Amino acid sequence: WFSAGHRIIAAVAYENLTPTVKSEIDDLTRTMFYAKNGESRFLQSSTWADKIKAEDVSAFNAWHYIDLPDIQNTISPPLLNPENVAWAVRKSIPVLTSYKANETEKILFLNFLVHFVGDAHQPMHCIARYNSAFPQGDRGGNLVFISYPNITNLHAFWDSVGGLFPNTLRIRNRQVEKIARQMEDEYPKNYFANKIHDQDPWHW
Repeated sequence: WFSAGHRIIAAVAYENLTPTVKSEIDDLTRTMFYAKNGESRFLQSSTWADKIKAEDVSAFNAWHYIDLPDIQNTISPPLLNPENVAWAVRKSIPVLTSYKANETEKILFLNFLVHFVGDAHQPMHCIARYNSAFPQGDRGGNLVFISYPNITNLHAFWDSVGGLFPNTLRIRNRQVEKIARQMEDEYPKNYFANKIHDQDPWHW
């Protein structure tokens, strides 16, 4: 769920778009990104939400995760922030289908949607442990420190897919697309049965 991971997720998503939706998305990404290839622009779109976060744009930080509490030792966690990753996914979709939204609004929320759908599937983006060691919560494993090359905490270990795709990894789109196709071959749509039709981010 660093750059490589989000691009792989986006490559899988792009491959499964209908021709009509793909054409509309290609037109939309052209308003913000400069790659000639529509899929390459879509892959750029998938990492934009993290790029602005790295540039100290913090207004949308809470949209990347939801701290569902894993409670131990009778700790009382705070109330969930209502503006979380599930909320953000739900908010993004109507903008993209609205006749009132302009192109700028639509590309911003497309960037959010493709990124947050990925974030919602990262377990450490969806939990916070509360116990005597972490009475204020472990922030999705960010406060659980580990010893691993170039990775300092449990959250980053998951973001890197167990060290397979570290944040320092720079891979070309061609490699990203190859990995995405391999994943689709290993896990075809029928592997997911009826879950593939569940579009409720709260269930994810």
